[in-house]
Amino acid sequence: MMLGGDIAQWSSDGLNRYHLGVMGGYGHEYSKAHHRTNEISSQGKVRGYSAGGYATWYQNPKAPSGFYLDTWALYHWLKNDVTGQERPTESYKSRGVTASVEGGYLLKVGEYVSRSQILHSFWVQPKAQLTWMDVKPENHTDQNGTRVTGQGNYLQSRLGLRAHLLGHSPQDEGKQREFEPFIEANWIYQPKPTAIRMDDRTYEIQGARHLGEFKMGVDAKLSARLHLWGHVAQQIGTKEYTDTRGTIGVKYHFQ
Repeated sequence: MMLGGDIAQWSSDGLNRYHLGVMGGYGHEYSKAHHRTNEISSQGKVRGYSAGGYATWYQNPKAPSGFYLDTWALYHWLKNDVTGQERPTESYKSRGVTASVEGGYLLKVGEYVSRSQILHSFWVQPKAQLTWMDVKPENHTDQNGTRVTGQGNYLQSRLGLRAHLLGHSPQDEGKQREFEPFIEANWIYQPKPTAIRMDDRTYEIQGARHLGEFKMGVDAKLSARLHLWGHVAQQIGTKEYTDTRGTIGVKYHFQ
């Protein structure tokens, strides 16, 4: 859950728009890991807070097409719990920064009028993102005496294309409700594999340095302030790496 808002807005030429703001949030995650060979499993839990800021530039927010550039940075305070099979819970903390810079261009490629005389438009959006992740867990010695050292300082790039249809139902004609079904394809690259060191051995997540990602979902604008969205995403890498996830969310604009 994130909460934030602008602290400044301005324009340099009367058309573009700059936004500067602050944000903070709380997160809670459960996870489970299962070894396919020896049937050993473990459970994890992460919860904590984050705080930071953002800066965004729009070439012309009132125009149907145009460039945008968005940056943000967050500092995180996290607590982690790991419970192994038939083992007591181990706890440790994580601290660090994540930051991102993203840019793209929104372009209308076509439109059509439905049988009910409602205008629908097709849009594509090429975009690119660089994300720096340096949330590092503190060094921890588990109850077996194994020294566990987390890694940090990861850089991830994402290059993709998003396509969506913008329209509304005949019942919502004249209202502010809009529905935006979309599909998205991305190439994700991480030069340094995610890893953890246990005593004198380093273990890496294999197959995740190059990922192909396909995503589909819908964004719904129920009013000028209330937005809902949901999507499913599939990532595929080498060495049989796969990642499937689903997300639902709600966003409310106070202004």
